Amino acid sequence: MASILIVDDLSSIHELLETVLKPTGHELVFETDGEQAVNRYKSQDFDIVLSDISMQPMDGITMLHHIKEYDPNCVVVMMTGYASTETAIKALKLGAFDYIKKPFKVDELLGTLNRGLEYRKALLEDPEGGEEGVNANLSSEELEKLLPGASDTMRKVRQQIIKQVSSTSPIFLQGPKGIGKRRAAAFVHHQAVEEPKPFLTISCNPEQKDSFKEKLIGDGSGGEWVESAQGGSLLIEQLELLDKDLQKELVELLKNKGGSVRFIFSSEVDLEEKVDQGEFSDDLFYRIASFPIQIPSLKEHAEDIPGIAETLLKNTHNPSFKPAQLEFNKEALEVLKSYDWPENMKELRDYVIEIGDTTGERIIKAEQLPFYMTKS
Repeated sequence: MASILIVDDLSSIHELLETVLKPTGHELVFETDGEQAVNRYKSQDFDIVLSDISMQPMDGITMLHHIKEYDPNCVVVMMTGYASTETAIKALKLGAFDYIKKPFKVDELLGTLNRGLEYRKALLEDPEGGEEGVNANLSSEELEKLLPGASDTMRKVRQQIIKQVSSTSPIFLQGPKGIGKRRAAAFVHHQAVEEPKPFLTISCNPEQKDSFKEKLIGDGSGGEWVESAQGGSLLIEQLELLDKDLQKELVELLKNKGGSVRFIFSSEVDLEEKVDQGEFSDDLFYRIASFPIQIPSLKEHAEDIPGIAETLLKNTHNPSFKPAQLEFNKEALEVLKSYDWPENMKELRDYVIEIGDTTGERIIKAEQLPFYMTKS
């Protein structure tokens, strides 16, 4: 049973929500304005807050700001009675978990609250983003193979990813091509399910708008891709290419599907920058990117390159040398470290495997590396 703080200045809304939520068995506490709600939140433990946006004297946005200052892990769902979503999107930017429009559908309300409660549980179990509770040792080892690097940068990225395993909220992975976004998504999926479930990957294609919409959105409740991913995960890559009209429809799909499909999104560009430029839906972005995971380019954690290259070399199959015998000399490692690697981990992996499989010398020297890597 969860405790829910409900904040609205209309007694009729209190009565309606009590009727809808009482059968769930949750503990319901009602307040009529934001200031009272902030004081109540500070004096009593709550799992989730459900609040109207438009209230006097303290409105829901101000209330959200104060509660977030007191408890950064609080989960707040906002209610808005206006056709415009501008204020609701502002709430998402400030850290609201989600918002629903009045008059709301009961299924949408219950689904949103359930997702919020699951997310709150995950935060309380792991408030610092550590690895406890999710097969910690196994998860760390498995993910480090997929996203290698001993630097603090990569360690923090892996912690963020592991933290998302127990949450049912959408995941947003961002970073350039070749860094391992698909590997990270597959890791989350396989760690989250206890038995085989579908893991479907699709890429946004602006040239096939109609067929893409039919397969993703369908009649509004999900097309064949969503149906195929039931109980599992759907990875939507290159989200930055999604048509603007489809962005709006995807928002509605995310509301309607609840937790039946785990949505994972990835982008190769800075989507927040596109939002600021008016080129991407702010509603969609702030709905899926409350906690974006930025996976850095290989160049951004270049200190990891020598260690990664040496590890990859041990997995090669050279007819003349055992894998443990092969190594790069100091100069060669410096060249690898200073090269830009425009295709990131994929390029490094492919190159090391190739040279490891074909080298005729046990110690690989800088002179053996391609000219384009060594030129200044």
